[in-house]
Amino acid sequence: MTESVFLDHFDAVVGGDGVLVRMSENVATTFGFHFDELIRLLDTGEPPDIRIGLFRRRPKLDDVLRKLFPDVYRDRADSDDFRSRHAALLRDCAAIRRVRARFGESTLLVVPHPEVVEWVQVTALLRNFHLVRCGQQCATVIWCKHVLEQLVLAVEPHLDCGCGGTGHHPQYG
Repeated sequence: MTESVFLDHFDAVVGGDGVLVRMSENVATTFGFHFDELIRLLDTGEPPDIRIGLFRRRPKLDDVLRKLFPDVYRDRADSDDFRSRHAALLRDCAAIRRVRARFGESTLLVVPHPEVVEWVQVTALLRNFHLVRCGQQCATVIWCKHVLEQLVLAVEPHLDCGCGGTGHHPQYG
């Protein structure tokens, strides 16, 4: 018997009344854990520790939120003012909870078309959260990029450049 070397997976294709999502149990469980961390941050205002080598440190909430919700204006003060005015909306966890609940339902599910945008937004937020925690090469960041790519290409297949996720077009480099 041959066993796949790709035990963990997340695939998305258009099907039925939405996007058919297939993921491994480990991906569902791991994403659920990370969604719970993000919800805890936004609900309590307490950022999780960041590990740097052997040391752990707890970043300031303002620094985490600034990276989680990047500047929307050229001027930092205007962006900070925007974040202050819209803090309740930015920290609303309803969408994250809905997506998190769907990840816990099954490893095979259909995401209705109206919910796909919410899945993309929440996954992008989770990606930003982990960029703050561990940088570009973090496994969670890489998996978030994969999930985002799968969801977007499922609903917009013409965007596929044939690069296999590398970002480099095979014909143009």
